[in-house]
Amino acid sequence: MAPTVTLTVTIVRSGEASGVAPRAGDIDLRPGGQGAWIARMVAELGASAKVCGPLGGRSGAILRPLIEAEGLELHATPVHRANTVWVSDGPDGAAATIAETDSQVLDRHEVDDLLNTTLACALGSRVCVLAGVPVPGMIDADRYATLTRNLRRNGVIVVTDLSRELILPVAAAGADVMKVSHEDVVGIGLATDASEAALTSAAKALLSRGAGSVIVSRAERPSIAVRPGSALRLCPPPLEPVNPKGAGDAMTGAIAAALALGRAWSEAIPLAAAAGTLNVARRGLGTGDRAAIELLAERIVLEPLPEVPTG
Repeated sequence: MAPTVTLTVTIVRSGEASGVAPRAGDIDLRPGGQGAWIARMVAELGASAKVCGPLGGRSGAILRPLIEAEGLELHATPVHRANTVWVSDGPDGAAATIAETDSQVLDRHEVDDLLNTTLACALGSRVCVLAGVPVPGMIDADRYATLTRNLRRNGVIVVTDLSRELILPVAAAGADVMKVSHEDVVGIGLATDASEAALTSAAKALLSRGAGSVIVSRAERPSIAVRPGSALRLCPPPLEPVNPKGAGDAMTGAIAAALALGRAWSEAIPLAAAAGTLNVARRGLGTGDRAAIELLAERIVLEPLPEVPTG
């Protein structure tokens, strides 16, 4: 479920290296936003991806063929407001915003339609990924929690990558796998700081509230994967970053794809770490090469973390 889908317009400059005045050598149009980036990684790793999201206005009309061109099955909710457009100039992968329209906000009928479409599509799937909202309150936390419970009651694995205000209610609803960032864990008060011990304790606190497993992404530092009886540090080989944006979404897409394909947790978490690591070493968001990710996953070292008390 992608509560927002953005039309991303990236201006690829040419001329900087030769000393001449830079100009637009190419303009790249792609579907963007958290849900689209996650779905892109799911498809890259060999699973079938359905995107349930709102489309409206001219930007929505442009997004429809772009989403389908990426091999994603689109289940669109028609909405009144146009999809967000993000124009950026990203030399060397450091995306710089040139212009961006206001976030798309859904009315209550559109929210109902989006949730119903997601539920219907997910009931025919092995895994459902729930992405967060761009504007707090756009979809109530209670609605996310209800959807989570309904999916789990029907045997669907629920993977989440949510905005802050949704994390605790969806954990209590029993989400199977929650990918959270260290900033959000600290931001909601589950951890007092971003130390490994504090974040591990926070992840265990989410387990105690009802989550099945938790992955905490930590920017350039190794991620943490916690489930009952196991806490691991996911250590990739050192790589120089090109664009750190989107690593967490790549991880979420990879873990969802692995579970959808029937892989064990011990196989899924190295794949997630590899996808996140390779994503920061390239310019595209939520992108990666399947063969390269699979190879790098073999080099991810899983280190047991020392026992810490549950927060």
